[in-house]
Amino acid sequence: MAGTSDTVDDKTILREYLTRPGTDLYAQVAGDVFIPHPPPTSIWDGSRQKGIVISRRGGGPRGERLSNMALQAKCYGGPDGWDGAEQVASAFCDAIRNGHGTNVTSGRYIGGNIETSGQQITEPDTNPPWRYVLVFFSANLGPTAV
Repeated sequence: MAGTSDTVDDKTILREYLTRPGTDLYAQVAGDVFIPHPPPTSIWDGSRQKGIVISRRGGGPRGERLSNMALQAKCYGGPDGWDGAEQVASAFCDAIRNGHGTNVTSGRYIGGNIETSGQQITEPDTNPPWRYVLVFFSANLGPTAV
């Protein structure tokens, strides 16, 4: 049964949580949440599409069935530039703060915290420029609650 194994698949749980249809974040990026790397630019381009790229800064399994991670999210604004990046970052931060105790197919988003409010950055060597807001956050994940 999904979410009941001895370990949690933290990347899958987090991605499923962030890409749930009907949320403000889904309205901004749909399924374009990539952990830990975006696909090749022939498939996805941060200057043309809004999206989020998440990578781990630390943490990991805590016990057999819990995961506590320190992460960073690059919230790309696509063709809307800084305004789009700020909209994506705002919806992302709301999702991290407000989803405590949400079950998804592969586990449970227990909760998370935003550590920084975001910093505007342009990816080096991109033309047109890939603009994003960098957000540091933490997330706690575990098996599905019954």
